[in-house]
Amino acid sequence: MLIKSRLLLFTLLAGLSAVSFCQAPALTTKAQTPQEFLQLMVGQKLIMLHFGDSREIRLKAKELDKIKNTCYLAVQIKSAEWNKDKAEFYWENIGTPSVHGIPRGICQATVVHNRGAIVVTNFPENESVESFAGSIIKLFQTPEQYLAAAGISFNYTEETDIERSVGYIDKTITAPKPLLTVDAAFGDHVQTRNFHGAVAIGFYVGTDGRVHRPRIVKSLDKDLDEQVLKVMPMWRFEPARKEGSPIPVNMNIEMSFNTY
Repeated sequence: MLIKSRLLLFTLLAGLSAVSFCQAPALTTKAQTPQEFLQLMVGQKLIMLHFGDSREIRLKAKELDKIKNTCYLAVQIKSAEWNKDKAEFYWENIGTPSVHGIPRGICQATVVHNRGAIVVTNFPENESVESFAGSIIKLFQTPEQYLAAAGISFNYTEETDIERSVGYIDKTITAPKPLLTVDAAFGDHVQTRNFHGAVAIGFYVGTDGRVHRPRIVKSLDKDLDEQVLKVMPMWRFEPARKEGSPIPVNMNIEMSFNTY
């Protein structure tokens, strides 16, 4: 059975509500060792270089500079461990990233696993956290770093999700422009079922270009709803503007899921 998930419709509906980890976010300012750095990665949703059909990939640190793969997955880091000269990452596949206006890289994989591991060995003794972070970004990137690698600057400061007046799109407002979208992956609980339809999601895009308060407007399946809500925080936009100033606005999208 072939399973396919894709963004079906991207509409604004009035009335519906070579960078380093030092740049975004500043994990190295909070970590003093590679082990502390890995601990901070656990639970994060990142964009990972995907290597193909294997569930576990083993690499040497010096090989990271030679990687030329162009296939990526959106993943959540389930655990990350440091053992002497070795870093181990265990990830869960949550979706497929896409930069607006740029074709996706060609993926040679015939199977995309729901979870897997990457093991990197032979790091130098007394590896500094800065050097370690520079190596790890070749495998895992934040949404901001992924955009930067595609030549798109995204430097909006993340804002607190406070109660405020959120507007609707009208002729006086320049609508948000999608920069990075992530199609949700089928999870373990739904990949063996048949689906033909769409999940509708409502949210608002803040002045920081990020998704706030995502909610399911039209459900297709409870488990699919959860998968969609996992990836929405990774989306990035050029914020809406009114008279040249960024403003928060309501949006609605639909994400389709089809099995063949």
